[in-house]
Amino acid sequence: MKMTVAETAPPKRRRPNPARWPGSDAGPLAVLPLLAALCGCVDDPTAELRSRLESRIAASGAEVVGVYFRDLATGDSLLLDADRRVHAASMMKVPVLIQLFRDAEAGRLSLDDSLTLTHRFHSIVDGSPYELGAPDDSDTTLYARRGERESIRQLAELMITVSSNLATNLLIEHVGAERVQASMRELGADSIAVLRGVEDIKAYRAGLNNTTTARDLGIIFAAIAEGRAASEASCREMVAILSRQRFNEGLPAGLPPGTQVAHKTGSITQIRHDGGIVYRDDGTAYVLVVLVRGIEESGDADRLIADLSRIVAEEVGSAATDASASNGQASTARAEVQRIAVTIDDLPWNGPAPPSGVESATRRLLSALAEHRAPATGFVVCSRMDEDDPVLRLWLEEGVELGSHSEAHRDLNDTPLALWLDDVRSCDRSLRRLTGKPVRFFRFPYLHQGPTHERRTAALNLLDELGHLIAHVTVDNSDYVLARPYDAALSRGDEDAGRQILDLFVEHILTMTRHYREVANRKRGRDVSHILLLHANALVADGLGPLLEALAAEGFEIVSLEEALTDPVYTLPDAYLGRKGLSWLYRIEPLAMEAAGFDDQQAEELRARLRDLGS
Repeated sequence: MKMTVAETAPPKRRRPNPARWPGSDAGPLAVLPLLAALCGCVDDPTAELRSRLESRIAASGAEVVGVYFRDLATGDSLLLDADRRVHAASMMKVPVLIQLFRDAEAGRLSLDDSLTLTHRFHSIVDGSPYELGAPDDSDTTLYARRGERESIRQLAELMITVSSNLATNLLIEHVGAERVQASMRELGADSIAVLRGVEDIKAYRAGLNNTTTARDLGIIFAAIAEGRAASEASCREMVAILSRQRFNEGLPAGLPPGTQVAHKTGSITQIRHDGGIVYRDDGTAYVLVVLVRGIEESGDADRLIADLSRIVAEEVGSAATDASASNGQASTARAEVQRIAVTIDDLPWNGPAPPSGVESATRRLLSALAEHRAPATGFVVCSRMDEDDPVLRLWLEEGVELGSHSEAHRDLNDTPLALWLDDVRSCDRSLRRLTGKPVRFFRFPYLHQGPTHERRTAALNLLDELGHLIAHVTVDNSDYVLARPYDAALSRGDEDAGRQILDLFVEHILTMTRHYREVANRKRGRDVSHILLLHANALVADGLGPLLEALAAEGFEIVSLEEALTDPVYTLPDAYLGRKGLSWLYRIEPLAMEAAGFDDQQAEELRARLRDLGS
């Protein structure tokens, strides 16, 4: 975030809280390990970490450096000047995010509600108007859209990932700063002050500023990581949003490439902050907050934060795994429950109409979802829909969210780039007219995300502009191999062949699901929340019920696409640049892209078995 003012208020120590003890955010009993360490009864597990951090901070020349570290797996913690109050800068946006999700759960708002975009706000000092300007904002995209409306969900995304001041002021005005601060008190952050939006110069001159301590931010991030800031589902979504942070010069810069960091930065004149949740490969995590004041060059402050992050990672990177193993305890991985999201491509329909008709087949598909209480997301090829498409209306009536699969399902590998981009824009307009809502999700046709940096970058920039999240796929499969033979069996009335193809369909999807679970565990050290790709056709309409039963028997919980995407695996960098359409597990950094030989083998095996069936 850019701001044009500097903090001048003198640093203040908060009064000691009798329920707190130095170096801890827990209660009185937490002092016992500290006393034991001081008397030499036990080794201090953070002694070397403390020494290295203090040495680097001393060499920095900073006026203030507040550090909060807490290992969420082992309980080890370290605090350095963590109760020093400083200007919060954009770190105050994290409490606003929490309040939005709390209010959504309480029914006070819907994240899909929209707000009118305006750059005019009112000072908390006297109610006088002031305006935000694009030159002083790190995100300028909203300023050209004044008078239009944008969803709260998208504004929250912009507030965190690109630190939009305009989005922040709209949201804090909507939920109320006093309610945000009250919620932080409930979480145990009893020093943070959230008084107002940003760029309220009259309030700044009156000393009415948003302030915080490293301890309070650490408590807040820990509450998100542990599912206590709101519901567990909301906290997972907040982690996903924080993980899409675009400003990564601080904490992430000190970590190995591909490390998952759910964090927020903040900066004003001679203020540079970064704090969040760092995830290890085994699924455990730690919270690290670094607040810096008094370094003139922002690059120097960023390097300090990155160095402190690197030191912490070097000292505690494997500590949680070692501790868990020595205690005989399982890792606190984030995907202990087997989760899978069902997504269905090529709506309203792919292939010839079955004898019963497309609407009847669609009702069978939707009935299977309803019977198994399985949420789903459908991806529409907009050139196949009518203006008020009756088939898509069936999906909407069942509460299924519709995403974009582009206008004409063109391949990004070979289609002229301008035409492909126009296709995406056109489908977005069509779906907005149909649903009356912003389109949240996009799936690349053929899972082709661009064979060159130019095409990839142009596509991603447009998706950002439209507010589309990429609906990645982990469980790719070859259901298309079975779809046409099943259509043929239906058209000739061959019920026996149809049943055998449906059995083969269920068996194939289970095989692919087990395969990608194995890939996740082998490569990531844990299972992930999977996303299954199916197609809107007669095969899926008739086979989805048996498939959902089989997945339940395998121990899977069917979750929404939105919830699946909160798994931090989906925020890892995409390391693959090429022409193939691959499972996300083969695309992500630091995984090397493996040959998709298994997928090809399975497709050939399906064809061979179809030949054996005479189909």
